[in-house]
Amino acid sequence: MNQLLALYEKYSAATWFWVQEEPLNMGAASFLQMNMKGINYGIISRSPSAATATGYAKVHKVEQEEIIDTAFSI
Repeated sequence: MNQLLALYEKYSAATWFWVQEEPLNMGAASFLQMNMKGINYGIISRSPSAATATGYAKVHKVEQEEIIDTAFSI
């Protein structure tokens, strides 16, 4: 975490985003939300879910494309 804080201080004028394939309530995003309150950042991820995947290839593909498109269009 100290490395992230150092980078945040160095690039404080930048807009920060955490991008993950997992749902919002899984993966590192929930850890960051609890432990990195001193950094202003957005999160790009799947919507919160009880399962890590939808189980449907077509839905997964659409969600994946939304994550990638959002991350690279900001």
